[in-house]
Amino acid sequence: MAMEPFHTLFPEIGGREYRRVIVPPGRPLPAGEYGFVEAYCTEEGCNCHNVLLNVESHRPPHREATINFGIDPVEFARAGIPRAFLDRENPQGREAEKFLRLFEEVLLTDEQYVERLARHRAMVKKLVDERRR
Repeated sequence: MAMEPFHTLFPEIGGREYRRVIVPPGRPLPAGEYGFVEAYCTEEGCNCHNVLLNVESHRPPHREATINFGIDPVEFARAGIPRAFLDRENPQGREAEKFLRLFEEVLLTDEQYVERLARHRAMVKKLVDERRR
């Protein structure tokens, strides 16, 4: 599966709609700002319904976790797969489980963010189809 970061395919939108979470001191995770970098499948003919979210810290740049998120909850439920899980095919940081919980508790409760991920997936799939023609 060929995954490409959304911001490389759509730089203007990706820069504007890049999601960050600021963790204040005194939380289970180290205080700081963490970015959630979206990557979508660009394999021709693939109709997967997921996004990889690379959680990156900004000081120094470092990948903390890679979360696989199912945009279509019905597809994932039908397959018996949790909607959000740590992607075992990618390296995970020591605090990866905590970042998964942060994602579930903060970002998944933001309906507009979840809708944005679905919209971004549709944009990428349309781009892939246009490239094929």
